[in-house]
Amino acid sequence: MRIGAIIQARTGSTRLPGKVLAPIEGFALLGWCVERLRRARTLSEVVVATSTTAGDDAVVRLGDELGFAVFRGSEEDVLGRFAAAAAAHRFDHIVRICGDSPFVAPVLVDELVGAYLDAGVDYASNVGERSYPRGLDAEVFRAAALAQAEAAATADYERAHVTPYFYQHPELFSILSVAAPQDFSHHRWCVDEAVDLEFVRALAARLGGRRDFVWTEALALVEADPELAAINVSIEQKKLEQG
Repeated sequence: MRIGAIIQARTGSTRLPGKVLAPIEGFALLGWCVERLRRARTLSEVVVATSTTAGDDAVVRLGDELGFAVFRGSEEDVLGRFAAAAAAHRFDHIVRICGDSPFVAPVLVDELVGAYLDAGVDYASNVGERSYPRGLDAEVFRAAALAQAEAAATADYERAHVTPYFYQHPELFSILSVAAPQDFSHHRWCVDEAVDLEFVRALAARLGGRRDFVWTEALALVEADPELAAINVSIEQKKLEQG
């Protein structure tokens, strides 16, 4: 049984171009994401799915430098790109992670995968009932379910976000939601805007540039320092239909 993580990442972000290559304590944001995700014990492989545009040649070069696999596909049809990457790597189950999440938590990925396998569902996530800091998002689903969604999804936002077809069609897929023991969803650890990058750089510096920290260590630092937490508190997340 091959459980693979696919990280979607491209340099052509509309709000913060090149963010996945932005340095955090001297190491690329995407590199943080890959290195931390590789610590998850349930994963067979970590793959970055990027686009075929020339700007994303830089993602391929980073993969060569850091030793991670890169799959290239459509820039706009991310669902199609994901399905093709999963098929190319022969994954039975796929963990989806966004490349703007440098602090992804391997322990939460393992807990989610364990709950998903125990429940025997088609799709599970820790964002259905959002309770973890934004940026620790993880989803896991069967390769067969991904192929089904890829064949059926037609709306632009369904193709751009990969998984809406699952949770918007509970009559077709069995779904599990995993929540934190309390609500931490007011924290924002993903990178969409320049101030988000300012925040993750500040937090990474407080952690001494370590990439092996446990997410609760970061949480303790943020909750102890209101000024740190306030850096990007005003940013609003894009709505699903905005792409």
